[in-house]
Amino acid sequence: MERSKLWTLDGLLEARAAAAALLEQLGLEGFVFEIEPRVDTEDVVVLVEWVRGGPEGTWTSTRVVVDGELLLRSRNDDASRDRLLAQLRARIHGEGSPSRDAHA
Repeated sequence: MERSKLWTLDGLLEARAAAAALLEQLGLEGFVFEIEPRVDTEDVVVLVEWVRGGPEGTWTSTRVVVDGELLLRSRNDDASRDRLLAQLRARIHGEGSPSRDAHA
């Protein structure tokens, strides 16, 4: 992936679709999210808000820093997808820090 890919509309849309697919696989009851490419690296910040505790539950939020190239590869590569799913699952269930990165 060229460094500029995440800074293009197509690159951002592809990364957003990849993040959505990963979050859907986690089986969250309801969630909203956004992605932000970082200026100084090829990392992407995934900002997630989800409902914890059923329909009457509370909204919880977190941010997860992931490798942008790994995120794009996760659409077609099982190992990349599994690695990012593990990172997201750990963060959403309260383990790990937001700055712990999964890199290619």
